Amino acid sequence: MPILCRVPTSPVARAYASGSSRARVTVAAAAVTGMAARRPARKYLAAAVVAVVVATVCVLLYGTGGPRGLRWPSPRLSHPAIVHARQGFNHLELSTSRDYIVVLPRPRLVGTLWIQGGHNVVVVGGHITVPASANQLDNDADDTDDDIYLEGQTGVVHLEGLLLDAMYNAMFDAIDVNAPQAVVQIERVRVTGLYGSDRTQHADAVQTWGGVRTLRISDLTVVGDYQGLTINPNLGPVGNAWIYDVDLTLEPVPRALSAISVGGGHMIWLTDAATTCESGRVHLSQVYLRDLVSRRVPGRDTVWPQVNSALPCRAHIKAGRVFWPKLPVTGSVLLSAPPHGPFVPSGSVGPNYRRTSFVER
Repeated sequence: MPILCRVPTSPVARAYASGSSRARVTVAAAAVTGMAARRPARKYLAAAVVAVVVATVCVLLYGTGGPRGLRWPSPRLSHPAIVHARQGFNHLELSTSRDYIVVLPRPRLVGTLWIQGGHNVVVVGGHITVPASANQLDNDADDTDDDIYLEGQTGVVHLEGLLLDAMYNAMFDAIDVNAPQAVVQIERVRVTGLYGSDRTQHADAVQTWGGVRTLRISDLTVVGDYQGLTINPNLGPVGNAWIYDVDLTLEPVPRALSAISVGGGHMIWLTDAATTCESGRVHLSQVYLRDLVSRRVPGRDTVWPQVNSALPCRAHIKAGRVFWPKLPVTGSVLLSAPPHGPFVPSGSVGPNYRRTSFVER
């Protein structure tokens, strides 16, 4: 966000961050007008008017970032089209030269959201549930078991404040990315019930199977039993991946899926397939992995490459931290739960999420 759009940390700024969109404009305008009013009125009247206009534009284009602030603000949108998703299977075919806001139905979308095309695309707040009718035998070939499938965007895709899951007897992918020209931002997202099988549906919380120019993840909570983050250059190039404040919990498969799911257990996968050391450039910070599955596989092997892999890029472990010195991966994964609880607690995202980073207009 440009410097001119930043408001100092003050009682006025805090009030601005906690109010409605209209209140934010009013408070921001009052703040900058007040600053100008402390100077001689005539001399700085023009400056005050300009400051009010700047404050209003900044709120409309960038939002407030919330009381805590987002790590990455939503993209600046130019005359965006507003598209309302409907219940069921959505295939949105968008122009790659235009910006869009996608609005999810309330209280939740029971179905899937396939976004094809678009330049800058923003989806903020909402709940998507993959239905039991999704095809569970084709490993997502027909796109009926993705909460969100991104394809062919050319700018920045911003996903924020989302709750992603499936019906109790369905396996699914939460976010699949096939956008090698795009920057994809995933912030404040919670994924639950992420169960899969290596025989049928390879469930992933985030998978870059088709490539991405830059992947940015901050504040992500995932609960399930399969591949939480699959950041590999399998079918497309992966540029830089920045992954901050993520907690992954590996838990047993529920009874409703026990007959078809044999589980996976790799909650982080970093290479192209299981036999290569080809990887994107990944930066990890405050990434936690907790294993609640009672089995023979130790917690240190819930990542790939594993500690006991024959690959030269195998993982190393020290003091409960897993790292990969032979991969272009910086940082580490902590084999524990976050000390202060999940980064995205239950009830903090979904249809009632307050839209902090973008204001519809």
